[in-house]
Amino acid sequence: DDNHFNLVGYQLLRARRPDVAYRVFEMNRNNYPDSWLSYNGLGESSRMMGQTALAGTYYRKSLELKPQNAGGNKGLSMLASPAAVNGRNRKRR
Repeated sequence: DDNHFNLVGYQLLRARRPDVAYRVFEMNRNNYPDSWLSYNGLGESSRMMGQTALAGTYYRKSLELKPQNAGGNKGLSMLASPAAVNGRNRKRR
């Protein structure tokens, strides 16, 4: 299901592989076109690659599909902060 691909994509983002994660999220979107998770992941990976306009488009689509989704709102607010580009303001775990 779309959760499996989403988990794989976020593991790749944590490993600092947004380019590969983008392809996983894209495959997820192609298989599950109504999945807000897919669009949120595409937004995250696009943001980490510095493609902020594209990231915004994907975050907005995730919110269109699931308006209460905190990830989409957080993503859009992060785009408003220059330090957010390329994941620079993420806390390390």
